Amino acid sequence: MGKATSGSEKRQAVREREREWGHINQEALRNLEVLSPAEQATLAWIVQSGQKRFRTDFFFNLEGNLIAKRIVLGPIGHTNDVYEVIDAVWDIRDQLKERYKAIQLKAEPPWSPYGQVGRYLPR
Repeated sequence: MGKATSGSEKRQAVREREREWGHINQEALRNLEVLSPAEQATLAWIVQSGQKRFRTDFFFNLEGNLIAKRIVLGPIGHTNDVYEVIDAVWDIRDQLKERYKAIQLKAEPPWSPYGQVGRYLPR
């Protein structure tokens, strides 16, 4: 009897976790409509790079916050420099590339201090 209860509890926990992630994914998709220009440039750069999971030391230099809007998750695991685009947003990356194609992107990511002229010395 204990096993059945345990299995039932596990299934319920899995369903609850799936509902929670569904809610987070929907929130991220809604937040795409309210991004600042700096956040749009950042997301455009990430999508164009083609890497869902990326590493950077400078992500918190970004104006705006894709993490608070649940578009980017991170830092992931036991790291302090690995981030990942949430699944629902990554699934529509081709649409986002089209939406943000007018944004002029530089070689350095928008959140990099090296890409912001006047704030830091260039490399």
